[in-house]
Amino acid sequence: MNIKTTKSRHFDLRTADGICDCFVAYPEGQHPAVLFYMDGFGPRPWLFQMVKKLASHGYFVFLPNSFYRIKRAPMVNLPFPLKVEDLPKARETLMSLVRSFNHQDAMRDAGAYLDFLAKQPEVRPGPAW
Repeated sequence: MNIKTTKSRHFDLRTADGICDCFVAYPEGQHPAVLFYMDGFGPRPWLFQMVKKLASHGYFVFLPNSFYRIKRAPMVNLPFPLKVEDLPKARETLMSLVRSFNHQDAMRDAGAYLDFLAKQPEVRPGPAW
């Protein structure tokens, strides 16, 4: 498969509950959409690189900050990859974020994310295959 050059950008998306900081990457043309959910550490350079790599294979990839109600990314101020001595601080920070997560809010956000994707001219409508 040819690796395609991608465009990428950070932007803010208005949801029912506020402003969600987001990242997208995509090649030229129309492509299937991927809603790329973050892990507990939140959006960060490593995930941005993963999004760009996936986009280079022919996808419009959208990474929202699922913890936007708490704060904008970055969620943790830790060097990656984590060292053993960083784990206690990381665990404390992550558990605080995870405890604040609300499934009803996440489902409402998913609707906003899918609506966003449906409106993008670079997203090919219909099934991916």
